[in-house]
Amino acid sequence: MATQIDEVAKVYARSLFELARELGGNPGVAAMGEELREVCAIVRADRSVLELFRSPIVDPGQRGASLTRIFKGRVTDTFLNFILVLNRKGRLAQLLSIEDAYDAMEQDAFGRIEVDVFTVSGSIDAATQATLVDDLTRSLGK
Repeated sequence: MATQIDEVAKVYARSLFELARELGGNPGVAAMGEELREVCAIVRADRSVLELFRSPIVDPGQRGASLTRIFKGRVTDTFLNFILVLNRKGRLAQLLSIEDAYDAMEQDAFGRIEVDVFTVSGSIDAATQATLVDDLTRSLGK
């Protein structure tokens, strides 16, 4: 996750978060977050999708039609409408930053703290993981 999230991304993330909560409570927030992460994973994995999202050369109307063809039936109508709003407002290139901001809001809402653990072997055994969870729970009060 990025360490600094721009204010515009926070505004759009907050709007999506509040809409998800209004439509489905905490499960809606989690589901919308998963949808956002999945679309962002596609954007990261496929350079042509990234270019479609970022290119100032592509007409917003044509891009909107392409986005509808790509995502209709694959994402909820709510999320598709969100993407189309970003496109109309010229903010689609900020989707990855919006993902970071949404993730931070989601983690906060669910009382979670993201922790990265680095090991020499690249993995951690169950006993060590349990010890880390206990230690972090005690020190963070969560």
